[in-house]
Amino acid sequence: MNLAVKLRVAACLSIGLLATGAACAQGLGTAKAPALRDQIAQHEQKLAQARAANQSRDEATELNALASLYRQTGKTQMALDDCTQALQIEQSAGNRIGVAQT
Repeated sequence: MNLAVKLRVAACLSIGLLATGAACAQGLGTAKAPALRDQIAQHEQKLAQARAANQSRDEATELNALASLYRQTGKTQMALDDCTQALQIEQSAGNRIGVAQT
């Protein structure tokens, strides 16, 4: 992974961490936990379906959604892993917009 990609992913994670910290400081972190877990389960199921159907665009979309949810729950390594996977899919597809959004 080149430096520009690493910086982009790091910036993405930093923004998520700031938002998570602010939510926890306001007492919102614990109230949202069950809803976030449900959303994660739904997106993991959709990711499995996209992979089974060999739909790379849907796979990247679900990986990005999961990364966002994992950031909100404080699971930054999982968020980074999903962002990296989504970025690789978008790059291999030649989707410059997808790369920029990831």
